[in-house]
Amino acid sequence: MSFIARALLVISRMSHKAGTTLQKNIHLSHIKRTARLHDMSSHPDEDYYAEQYMKFIAPELNKSFPDKNIKIIDLACGQGRLTLPLAKWNSEAGGKITGVDFTVEALDIARENTKNINSTQIEFKQSDALDYLNGVEDSSVDAVICVEALYMIKEHKAIISEIRRVLKSKGLVFLGLRPEIYSIVEALRQRHFDGAILALKQHEGELLGGPVHFSWCSSKYVEDYMTGFTDIKTKAIGLLSDIEGGPRANIARPSNLPPNAQKILMKLETELAGDYPDAGRYMLVIATKKS
Repeated sequence: MSFIARALLVISRMSHKAGTTLQKNIHLSHIKRTARLHDMSSHPDEDYYAEQYMKFIAPELNKSFPDKNIKIIDLACGQGRLTLPLAKWNSEAGGKITGVDFTVEALDIARENTKNINSTQIEFKQSDALDYLNGVEDSSVDAVICVEALYMIKEHKAIISEIRRVLKSKGLVFLGLRPEIYSIVEALRQRHFDGAILALKQHEGELLGGPVHFSWCSSKYVEDYMTGFTDIKTKAIGLLSDIEGGPRANIARPSNLPPNAQKILMKLETELAGDYPDAGRYMLVIATKKS
């Protein structure tokens, strides 16, 4: 079982008998603790997955914004795993990127990781994702990235709606969602058989038996999430591999592979990602705001 999975299981068990307000507070406090302990910028496998995300994100940005002088928001940026390569992509052209996260410790690391980037082109804000978006002007942002976070946020639909509002016409969004099949497998691994059935029947709920709310998605109904968007594409992230404790780690864990084998794994995962978008650790959704 991965560190994050263990931490979230503890959340569910500890919160099971709490009242609604207390449940939410416990949920948020443990999510923050997990975010503080899991440094995605230094974890031995996460650089590999950041590179994989960028292999899909960068070409879309290049196609839509060839001059690169754009405004980007990286929601739930954590320690800046994607903020840094995104800043490198657009900083020389005068573009700007804002990383948003609710964890002070993660943002401190993000600032350290990006200290060599032009400070006028990159900034970090401590905020809840939805609260931050509520303060952004309509049609003022060119691209929004939010990966590996929405599945733990109960207000995920409201966040997607706000992303649509703040994006300019033909702006791009990149969402990293938890696939339905992965959620079913995770529930079975933790012996929450009712949770596995729940994941089969609906798209969100208390997957692990407690009040902690998760969401999951399938390419079959991803368009239901993306009202107001067009040109929707889905890609698997981590189709054949996983971090320590994940269900595919016994097949391939990137950090355990020599460089040549890691390159082969990357080639396989990126070339198959569009054919099997539901089978990855995460599903990357790429979409354009309708004009």
